[in-house]
Amino acid sequence: MNELPNELLISIFEYLTTSDRLKIVTVCESWFALLQKPIFIKDNHIYLNECIINKKFPPYKTFCNGKQSHRNFTHLTLNKIKFDFNNLTDIKIFFKKIGKDVVHLEIGLEFEIKRLPNLLKFFPNLKSLELKDAMQLNILEGPYAESLDTLTISGLSHNFEFSYIDKIPNLKVVKRDYVNFYMLNNQVPKRFIKADERLISILSALDVHAVVKTELNYLGSQEITADHITHVTCSGSKEKLQGIGRDFLNLKSLSFDFVRNVDETDQCFFGHESILGFESVQNLIFNERSTFLSHEMCDECFETFLISFKNIKNLKMHAAFNKKMINSILTKLKNLRDLSVFSHNKESLYEFELSSIPILEKLQLWSENNASITNDIFRNWPSMSNLQELEISLPFKGIEPTSWIRFCSQCPSLMKFHHNCQKYCINDTLLVLTTKLWPKLRHLSIASAHKLTQISFKSLKSNCPLLKTLQLGRNWLDMGLVYSLFNNLKQLQHLEWTDARDYYQKVHTRVDFYESRDMIKKKPGCSIESGKEKRQSDTSDSSDDDEDDDDKKVWGWIPVLGWGFWSKTQLKNVHRELEPEFIAKF
Repeated sequence: MNELPNELLISIFEYLTTSDRLKIVTVCESWFALLQKPIFIKDNHIYLNECIINKKFPPYKTFCNGKQSHRNFTHLTLNKIKFDFNNLTDIKIFFKKIGKDVVHLEIGLEFEIKRLPNLLKFFPNLKSLELKDAMQLNILEGPYAESLDTLTISGLSHNFEFSYIDKIPNLKVVKRDYVNFYMLNNQVPKRFIKADERLISILSALDVHAVVKTELNYLGSQEITADHITHVTCSGSKEKLQGIGRDFLNLKSLSFDFVRNVDETDQCFFGHESILGFESVQNLIFNERSTFLSHEMCDECFETFLISFKNIKNLKMHAAFNKKMINSILTKLKNLRDLSVFSHNKESLYEFELSSIPILEKLQLWSENNASITNDIFRNWPSMSNLQELEISLPFKGIEPTSWIRFCSQCPSLMKFHHNCQKYCINDTLLVLTTKLWPKLRHLSIASAHKLTQISFKSLKSNCPLLKTLQLGRNWLDMGLVYSLFNNLKQLQHLEWTDARDYYQKVHTRVDFYESRDMIKKKPGCSIESGKEKRQSDTSDSSDDDEDDDDKKVWGWIPVLGWGFWSKTQLKNVHRELEPEFIAKF
């Protein structure tokens, strides 16, 4: 792709979303320079995900060795970063370089960040800090910017966090994502929150355990009231559900396990009167837990349920469904964007009868029984022009290429496709069609993609330049092919597949790719040229040997796997993939 003219690359970058441009800015120095053009001046967020801070590789090489950016990056997100602690000087240089203008710092899943207690001193203009892990709190021990006034933290107990918070002089807002409340064995409430008596009585009546999310500034008054609660996770019957709607007026999301009493064997256990108080709820996880899972709600019950939660955008529902209920969800809930359906029924429910579902953005289809997605379902798949994520955990049965083409063309905006079922293999023909019809794919996971050939991988490299994660079923991928995938797919961060010989799970990351590339260039005697000379020498010296010699183990090096005893056949396959001109690009 770097062989394209700069003008064409800029045009391609213009079609990407702002979020995606922010993630490719660190791929290489040339892309970084192009993304400094005035047309991209509003892209002020750096997103670093699954990379290593080392001066040999991006993003360090891009920011610290490349051209200086003429704009200020004000937002920084760190997620799953690896640090080279043998070179602390490089780490300091990197954060000093990118941190001078950052005003909002978000630290995601970081397991090594706790070893950098003075990190905040590199962000002199920081105003907002968001932490996702309690283990990150020690970074608050170091010096911080006087401008830091907002802190958002997740999953911390009431007493643990304030010893750090009190040290920050100008802090004005402290938010916490969620708090726990549960009952002890003697029914005495134990809580990690300071709540008023009314809230304690409400939570005590809900369940043995409840998780609540709040919108509350913990500075000043730290006492939580029912009006602060924005999310509740609990279980119970319809009476408890009615109580939640009555007591929590600002509820935005709800996760509820509906427990039906043992003696309620009729279909009308939900009732035919709608529940008031859920007009503000936008996210709902609703699970039916009962020994009578085969008993569906009657149609009137289900209509009542939908009316009670008419404004939801995200619905995850596990229950006993029929086809009419699925279509009622899609027609009655006008604001629905994200739908996840898990059915306890045995029949195939997903024969959509609608002509179009234009607003849906995410769809998950699950079943615990023997239901399957048939060829007819794909042939009659409705138009979903805005669908970006699709996850199917049902086997495909008798899929024909023409039906698959129809299905793919009905979802032109798809960026994420997961098929989590190993039955009924996806072959080369279907995978090639997938890559050609879904060029915007970022995440592809097909557990049923077994024994693919070079045809599929060539199509992946040609048609899916934005692919970030790839998960496949039982295959045999030699390390040369793995190396080639990471080299051609510049956005690829994660590759996972199952070895068809021993069923071991193989996982490769872009960090592995960088380390392998560096080893090829730096290790003495590791070049592909020397490898070829060695093979020629071996051939001349062993011309009289049997063909069985190819199975003998010899000491050698394979990218990603490293040094070890490998068969001559394995080494030949690797070197056949990695030609000298291939390595010369680096």
